[in-house]
Amino acid sequence: NNLKASLSNLWRGPESLLEALRKFEFLLNTSSKSLKQKFQKNYDLHRIKKKLHLVNTAKEDLTELLKNKSEVFTGLFVVKVKKMQDFMLLKADKLLKLLKELVVSHLDSSITDLEQLNTEINNTLKHQPSNLEELHEIKTFIQSHLSDKVQLIKEESARVFENISVLEEFKHEVDLELHLRAWLCFAFPKEILQIRKKCLSTIFKY
Repeated sequence: NNLKASLSNLWRGPESLLEALRKFEFLLNTSSKSLKQKFQKNYDLHRIKKKLHLVNTAKEDLTELLKNKSEVFTGLFVVKVKKMQDFMLLKADKLLKLLKELVVSHLDSSITDLEQLNTEINNTLKHQPSNLEELHEIKTFIQSHLSDKVQLIKEESARVFENISVLEEFKHEVDLELHLRAWLCFAFPKEILQIRKKCLSTIFKY
């Protein structure tokens, strides 16, 4: 019984280390390809942020647990952990990079959509009607659709900055051009209302 107890105690060290490492298994089990496909198909900033937190915390905890040691002493056993730690940290970095790239890609796409919508609105409001039918179309657009489109731009612009906020939280430097385009989108509603005012003063001359 004493021998059995002694052997059990000897194994307790390695088993404790193994148990401590189990919380990081998800890093190895997470497929970059499937993760990318999942969020490309159904983009969800909230879930991406949670995943970023999860991976980032795991990276910090793993570093703290092994403290960049090449070996860990557990009782009479010496466990070589350097390669394992490097591999898991590399996997964490790849996942973090992938998740942030997904946010950047969505951000760029959202800004492009807003720019296109703004251009369409501007073209409609600045168009000089050549007949009564065109004049009626512009009036109908202003009375029935413009308000909703401006509200949409406001809401989507807010989402753009939510994406930027997440990137900045996880130490990703947002491209200056992308940042500038985002701020320009934020200013679109005010500019549209100014163009609308000019448009109204023009069309009521007809």
